[in-house]
Amino acid sequence: MTPNGTPRRIFAAGGIAAVAAIALATTAFAAEVPIVTESFTHATTTSSAWTLPTAPAGTNMACLTASSNASETPIPGCALSPPNANGFGALRLTNVGNQKEGGVAFGQPLPTIRGLDVRFNSYQYGGSGADGIGFFLAATNPISPAPPTKIGQPGGELGYSSGAAGSPGATGLADGYLGIGIDVYGNYTNSKIDGTGCTDPSWVGASIGVPGQVTVRGPGNGSTGYCPLNSTAATDSKVPQALDGGSTGTRLTSEVPVEIAINPGSSSVTTTSGLVVPAGDYTVAFTPIVGPREGFDGALPTTSNGEIPSGMFPAAWINATTGLPDELIMGWVGSTGRLTDIHEITQAAANTLSG
Repeated sequence: MTPNGTPRRIFAAGGIAAVAAIALATTAFAAEVPIVTESFTHATTTSSAWTLPTAPAGTNMACLTASSNASETPIPGCALSPPNANGFGALRLTNVGNQKEGGVAFGQPLPTIRGLDVRFNSYQYGGSGADGIGFFLAATNPISPAPPTKIGQPGGELGYSSGAAGSPGATGLADGYLGIGIDVYGNYTNSKIDGTGCTDPSWVGASIGVPGQVTVRGPGNGSTGYCPLNSTAATDSKVPQALDGGSTGTRLTSEVPVEIAINPGSSSVTTTSGLVVPAGDYTVAFTPIVGPREGFDGALPTTSNGEIPSGMFPAAWINATTGLPDELIMGWVGSTGRLTDIHEITQAAANTLSG
């Protein structure tokens, strides 16, 4: 973020190389330690810690495309006919049906004080261009950590927000901390997706979404919060990003690599990919299907800066020094609405930034 709190675009148009060069001279490189590496390309997962939270309506559709075993645990097989070859599959979050939703959470808690660097490849294709894929971080009880038991609303909420403005009584992801939407249709960047208590920045669409954006929403619980924090809609003046392979697209032609990092420390850190994460910030970077790598950063929500409102999370879950949740749970959700797409993930990896 800039000193006045406005969103800051960190690189584009080939600027990652320049940023990495500057980082060599100005920031420390992260001492990353692996938490989990999961390709999702095989018939089974390497970790047993994955869980499938329930969907608010219907069935959680998350499955492995390389498995024909619909009873497989912890993630079932999609039982495609035929399944993808072992080693060439994906975690499928939705097919091309309407009003579908699928999501997974990683049950092992992530210690916030160590920072986090998450990478994955996302794929959206084969349908009419909706809605999108969401990556979430949720706060959890540090004494008895547990993944969310239920994901947020389908459609434009991308399994994170409650969308209380458009669906009174609906609830979002419990104890949500950050929700990053790879938003093809554009409703994740729409004021209707807000919970209560939000004051929207000017780049948020009023009743009409902003297509082709990567957008970050902040802490939320129940029908409160999930307010927009930052977006390519702010840093790139609402220019659509190429995030969807189209109705004739394939997984091969629709890949969008994503990296998300949080740095609670007091100095900038550079990830092993060369991504600079300023002190006290989150950083989001992605490479659209067409065009150079894009990215932006913003201040981590804390109790000190008011972006974690009083009472949002139990006080015992918050680090008194940093104002951050002590521990976080990560996961992904894909959703469709009136329009559709296949939504998939591969090559997920989560590391700490500092040991």
